[in-house]
Amino acid sequence: MEQQLLQRFKDMVLEKNRVMNLTSITDPDEFDIRHIQDSLILNDYLPISPGMKIADLGTGAGFPGIPLAITHPDCEFHLFDSVNKKLKFIQEVVEELDLKNVRLHHGRLEDMAHLPEHREQYDIVVSRAVAPLPVLLEYMAGFSKTSGQITCYKSQKFNQELEQSDKALKQLDLELLHTIDYILGDVDHVLAVFGKTKPLNKRYPRKAGTPTNHPL
Repeated sequence: MEQQLLQRFKDMVLEKNRVMNLTSITDPDEFDIRHIQDSLILNDYLPISPGMKIADLGTGAGFPGIPLAITHPDCEFHLFDSVNKKLKFIQEVVEELDLKNVRLHHGRLEDMAHLPEHREQYDIVVSRAVAPLPVLLEYMAGFSKTSGQITCYKSQKFNQELEQSDKALKQLDLELLHTIDYILGDVDHVLAVFGKTKPLNKRYPRKAGTPTNHPL
């Protein structure tokens, strides 16, 4: 059943991609590697267990949130994005695949991280979004429980980004727990897993646009 749902999701993305820019990857086999397998790699390395609330920030076309939701029907997945038309497409996916464990949220992450229903409410926070590490961490820290885990998808340039993130880690009270190196389709990837040492200062994240324009 999982494979059928993953295949249907893939078909829907590639079909919609003809009229909406969802992905630059249109070869079906490459899509499996770069999107589906890359999303599901988290199943091998994160302690996902029944009842968890998991946030996918900047989900885009639904990665990694939708594949993870398909493989973990006993967890609650919250997918966030600032582009409403992409979320409308994901809503079509949710209805077509009858994914009752998925919730969608439209808006700026800097704003939503301050709302009581999202503030430090998630066991695991993940993001495949392309952004500098200090910016991503400021977005993600507000959603994670103090006991939660923050996981960023990164390239082999991660160590360079980490060197530029000392201030962000200190200001956000985060620590690097571990990294996981893996290869998909002859491309090197890194999963960086962070933990919170205490509740986040109420000033973070800063107002919309500030993390990007003035990174910590």
